[in-house]
Amino acid sequence: MANTNLALAQTLAHFLKAQGVRCVVLCPGARNVDLVRCLAEDSHFQCHYHPEERSGAFFALGLARKLDAPVAVVTTSGTAAAELLPATIEAHYQSVPLILVTADRPRAARGTGAPQAIEQVDLFLHYTEHCLDWATEDPRLELGLGSQSEDGWHGPTQTQTTTKKTISHTEGIKENLGFFWSKRRPLHVNICLQEPESLTSPRVEATRQVSLNDSPSLDEARGRSSQKVNFGPRPFLIVSTLSAKERQKILPALRQWRGLIYLEATSGLRADPELSTRALRGNLQELVTSFKQNEVTSVIRIGGVPLHRLWRDLESHLSIKVFVYNDSPFSGLSRGVQKHGSIAELPQDLEGNLNSGDDSWVEHHLAAAQVASANLQQSLQMLPLSEPGLLACIAAQLPQSSRIYLGNSLPIREWDLVNHTHADIWANRGANGIDGQLSSALGLASEDHPLVVILGDLTALYDLAGPWMINNLKQPLLLVIVNNGGGRIFSRLFNDERLEHRHALNFQGWAQMWNLPYHAWLSAKNSQSTLASDAFSVCGWPEKCSNLLLEIHPDAQQTHLFWESLSQAAPKTSVSGNFGEALGNI
Repeated sequence: MANTNLALAQTLAHFLKAQGVRCVVLCPGARNVDLVRCLAEDSHFQCHYHPEERSGAFFALGLARKLDAPVAVVTTSGTAAAELLPATIEAHYQSVPLILVTADRPRAARGTGAPQAIEQVDLFLHYTEHCLDWATEDPRLELGLGSQSEDGWHGPTQTQTTTKKTISHTEGIKENLGFFWSKRRPLHVNICLQEPESLTSPRVEATRQVSLNDSPSLDEARGRSSQKVNFGPRPFLIVSTLSAKERQKILPALRQWRGLIYLEATSGLRADPELSTRALRGNLQELVTSFKQNEVTSVIRIGGVPLHRLWRDLESHLSIKVFVYNDSPFSGLSRGVQKHGSIAELPQDLEGNLNSGDDSWVEHHLAAAQVASANLQQSLQMLPLSEPGLLACIAAQLPQSSRIYLGNSLPIREWDLVNHTHADIWANRGANGIDGQLSSALGLASEDHPLVVILGDLTALYDLAGPWMINNLKQPLLLVIVNNGGGRIFSRLFNDERLEHRHALNFQGWAQMWNLPYHAWLSAKNSQSTLASDAFSVCGWPEKCSNLLLEIHPDAQQTHLFWESLSQAAPKTSVSGNFGEALGNI
């Protein structure tokens, strides 16, 4: 897997050199980490880093015009790729040789709605001369682009032909390019990559030898909707994003269920008194072990694509049957599923499996979840200035009637872990991007309840014009920005500062520009108790202060220790070990 990504990254480097590229704009993310590292470590390229793809693409456009030479901008997958469109349009009409390099998930994920998998091929169809779609170690052979040698790229041989409709132009042929690009229009290179090595756990690899042949296609799964289903003796229900109407349809059936169930925050069901006493909590470490040992017989997903890492791991745990119930055409996995039914079909299928479970297995995991929940609470108490500790503090002060919008990607994960009381939770979990989060939240604002928006610092920077609609609000707004000085989720996954977009910015000037009352809370100068008093007593939100931007700066050391503690039997008090796995498990 890692070798495949490295080979593709090295091929990209050779390819860009052949096009005369010296400057590249890198917008790091999880999917494109191998591309970023390869280009950054090649002395041929002058690398510029940008945390936001839209602006990064326009910066690349300006560079290409100044240098009168091709410049590449490199993004991760999903909506990050879509952010390149405005600059691509401008480059198209100015005849600027802008190269758009977009990392993509494997081709099998296309059309499935799997996390961060959108349709990237021909995304810029009308504004690029070619779209190259690479998915093998040697994309030149796949596309008929010839072979690479010391002196550049040789063109296709007589037996190599290009069948892709996206490579149809024949003008602008130049020696050693290997394909036809006029350099008068943008060029799109889409590269399908496997999970980066740091995101691939041993438990996933352990079951990779299982064949996909036994798993039905999505169409077949939809066609089995009328057949009786068997979840097996050890099923696991995970409930994600549901609308109010969908919750009403399935709540009675879920209350009858006596098997394992995990309610994500966006399900809106965590506050239900009957379900909350039986639902799993904590980081589900024991369940992760059951996945690894193939003890789980089936996973039943209800609603949107789950946030929890266990869902993605099902791509390789092929011995575990998967049943999906939602009113979307997307299964959320590139592998086959046993059934993809509607929400309306769920009650009947649950009823048919009420008495077939392994009760001792269920009791074991409920007991383990109680221990994990107790350890979590201990970690929150010992490390109160960590990001999750501060979010738990804020959550405890919020009115129960609040409508809460959670930004991708750390805030929603941290909230999902620490809060089990609020019901009105919203998020954008379609393509899981971090763009447009504040604007989406303001569009979701209720006329009857206060709005709480919790975003990371980079997410807020993506939507600086978002407060434009604040004056339309009928209820108070609390905008919480968790400023940890960059994309610190990558520090836990890759330990590479080049990927983190570290900064020393604050949002006071932004708040002033939009006439938002502003309060900064710094862990270095305050205790957790002052956070509650500052926001809800001193500032008087929501009674005295209709709108408030609360910027919090967590303690990096405590945050580090918190994530490490999740993978241990008890919280630690010193920095050691590898805690990337703990983050991957939520």
